[in-house]
Amino acid sequence: GGGTPNLMRPGQYTRMMDIVRSVFPGIDAVPVTMEGIPQLFTREKLVSMKAGGINRVSIGVQQLDPELNRLSGRKQTAKHVFDAIGWAQELGLQCNVDLIFGWPQQTMRHMLADLEQLVAVGVDHIAHYELNVGGATDFALNRRDEIPPSDTVREMYRAARDLLAANGYRQLTAYDFQ
Repeated sequence: GGGTPNLMRPGQYTRMMDIVRSVFPGIDAVPVTMEGIPQLFTREKLVSMKAGGINRVSIGVQQLDPELNRLSGRKQTAKHVFDAIGWAQELGLQCNVDLIFGWPQQTMRHMLADLEQLVAVGVDHIAHYELNVGGATDFALNRRDEIPPSDTVREMYRAARDLLAANGYRQLTAYDFQ
């Protein structure tokens, strides 16, 4: 899940995968994904993940724009994101990036800029989904008026879909593009 495995030391990934294989002997026949936040992926950890049989990483980016990211308390930078993508590509690991649209203060320009940067580096898969605000979160309690209106969010969805299709991405589900 969301980042916890990245708290492991590099050498622990092969041990973890040995345990997984003992429970699920056929695991090597299917894609095995490790998910985490950008700044917790290091080249050394990715090398260890690959050695253990992990063949795909999913990077929870949310936003590339530093001001928008700051609204969620995230400390990552675009450099963290692009370093992790670059290392994954160098090592032959499939790479998914999660992005959110309809974010507080996000404009169409912000969203398209993020997508264009990810398309430019050739990321394999983009999960581009709408912000879901619920519970007693800061976004729900204090930033609801900063969330783009629903007609703008629909326009964002269409613009993102069209940009990704124009760049060779195939839409797999409402929010998944490969």
